[in-house]
Amino acid sequence: MSKLQEMGIFMKVIEHGSFSKAADVLGVSPPTITRAINNLEIDLGSRLFLRSTRHVQPTEAAEQYYQDCKEILEAIEQAEHKLKSDHNEIAGQLTITAPEYFGEKFIVPLIAEFSQKYPEIRIKTIMTNREVNLIKDKVNISVRLGKLEDSSLFVTRVGASKKILCASPEYVSSQGIPENPNDLKSRTIISVSDVGDHPLKLNFPDLSSPVQIQPTLVFNTKRAVIETALAGYGIALLMNHYAYEYVESGQLEVIFPDVQTEIVPISILHCEGREITRRTRALYDFIVDHLRSNPALAIEG
Repeated sequence: MSKLQEMGIFMKVIEHGSFSKAADVLGVSPPTITRAINNLEIDLGSRLFLRSTRHVQPTEAAEQYYQDCKEILEAIEQAEHKLKSDHNEIAGQLTITAPEYFGEKFIVPLIAEFSQKYPEIRIKTIMTNREVNLIKDKVNISVRLGKLEDSSLFVTRVGASKKILCASPEYVSSQGIPENPNDLKSRTIISVSDVGDHPLKLNFPDLSSPVQIQPTLVFNTKRAVIETALAGYGIALLMNHYAYEYVESGQLEVIFPDVQTEIVPISILHCEGREITRRTRALYDFIVDHLRSNPALAIEG
């Protein structure tokens, strides 16, 4: 029997003035009541009741202990009620993390829209390219690009992307479209620095071996790659979801659309298990639904 159970029994004895009545109310045997009180008296080192054949009289120590027990059990009840309320109400604070540029481009607009629908939810964002530990950093929702290894998280795949080659109409007009994939070796290739210092290896269905290309311009941000390509300085190697809107608007043209690059899954994660709070579920489902319907993330694979 736990200490909290013994405290509850003690309170019933005080309130009903009898071991036997307390046993009837709680639906337990009288020896159970006696054993609980004896345990408390041993632990406290103080007599709680003066017993006679017919009556039990609480001592002065018992009257003070009763007030303390009442406050403790009421505090526990209030804490449980608050937790259940927080679990059920669509209010409170949420923290979401996403890769920096992806978050700015795809997640921030969704958060702004979601906030109009649920003004009682406060949202904090962590836009970073490092992998955030959801539990350690107290994060409710995470957006991840790439393959996932942590199987303890609850994951929903919302789309995928891959790298494409693209250039501005001005570049195509002045430099022309390469006739053969190997012609890319003599062109200005723009890429982001996550490829490192090694040559890019691009596979094409009609070639038996990859085409190795050394980028001419390497930037550490996706935005710089996009702006340089839009300005007509070369052919950019970009993830499809970053180039999509510019291709759709005609500001960029896809070069060698049959180039074969790795399919990168895009996923939404949380770590709250099946007892996910309503506010987390609301934001999670909102982001999942909108990203799944975004054509920029609709690469198959």
